Formats: sequence, C-alpha cells, structure tokens
Amino acid sequence: MIACRGWGWGLLVVLPLLVLPALTAAVVLPWAPLLAVDRSIDDVVGAARLPGTGAWVVVTWFGTGPRLTLVGAVGAAVLAIRRQWATCWALLAAMGAVFTCWAILRVAVARPRPEGGLVPTDSEVGFPSGHATNSAAAALLMVLVLGPALHRRGRIALAVGAAAFALIVGLSRIVLGVHHPTDVLAGWALALVVVGTVFPAVRALVERRTARHERERTTPARRPPP
Repeated sequence: MIACRGWGWGLLVVLPLLVLPALTAAVVLPWAPLLAVDRSIDDVVGAARLPGTGAWVVVTWFGTGPRLTLVGAVGAAVLAIRRQWATCWALLAAMGAVFTCWAILRVAVARPRPEGGLVPTDSEVGFPSGHATNSAAAALLMVLVLGPALHRRGRIALAVGAAAFALIVGLSRIVLGVHHPTDVLAGWALALVVVGTVFPAVRALVERRTARHERERTTPARRPPP
C-alpha cells in the first residue's frame, strides 16, 4: 500500500503549498519580474508556432474537466462495487475539493488569458489553468488509487506515466496560446496541494470509522451483573 506520509510525500505537498500563494500574489499584485518571464515565454512560443497543431489539440482534449470527471466517477463506482469505501469516499472528496478550490481561485484572481489563442475557451480568465489542475489531480489520484495494487516497478511506471500526462497537458495549454506559464504552474500546484491533503485525510477518517464500527459489531455486549 502506498503510504501518504514520509519526507517524500511531505515534499510533494509542501513545495506546491509554497509555490501556489507565491504565484497568486505575483499575479494579483502584480510582480513585474515574474510576469516579464511569463510574457517572454509567451512571445517565444507564439513566434515558434507552426501549422499543424492538431496533436496538441488532441492532447489538450484529454485534459478537459468533464472527461476526467467521468473517468473519476467510473473509478468511484468500481470502488463502491468492490466495497472499498475509504478509497471511494477519498476519491470523491478530493475531486470535489479540487473543483471548488479551482473555481474560487479563478473567480478571485480573474486574470485575463493571453491574446490570440489557437483553440476556443470557456471563459476569458485563466488563472489557474483548469486543464493543468484537472490533469495533475487525475495523475496523483491514479497513483493513489491504483498504486497499492501494483508491485514496486509497476508503481514507478504508473507514477512516471501519470506525471508525463499532467506535464504534456499543461504544456499543450501554453503551446496553444490559451494560458500563461504561471497559470499552468498554479494549476499543477493547486492539484497537488488539495489532493495531497484531502485524499489521505478522508481515507484515514473513513478507515478509522469503519474499524470502530467493526469492533462494535463483533464485540459481544456486556451483560449486567445478576
């Protein structure tokens, strides 16, 4: 079983926890040096764009919220059928928390997207990137849900594949000109912070409650003395 503890897990949560408020503050204030780096990368990507962005469009299609939410719902249904309630509730709670935090931060910051995007978008604001948030959340949840059933090499392969998926989806949003790099970084950080805290907390809570109910069910009631 993958344990959500130790220095590695702490690093996975703590670093994004430091990055996310720093990026948010830099965008809101705004902090000119970081935004200048953003614009420079946007300019380089824009100048290097060539015809034939279909591959990036396909990649970004897989990172949309409804599709990844459907995958998560199917996963939760499978877990419920197998009566893995702790993991099921943890998955649903993490998905709901990610969406809620992303929606609140998006409205609060209201940062305009770059001009001249190559694909249509659902709104004019883009911080943090929904695709980056969704893909990173899905990647970490895949590792947490599927990892315990795999041997060590399988877990490593799953982690590498999941990280590559989140990385390429986030990059697709920059290449297609619909997000600044900091939008994507903030989306990744948000997903890691929320999933990395909510999932293990909810799973541990449900496991404790289930264990307590099982003890109460199997422990014979004490009879009063005659």
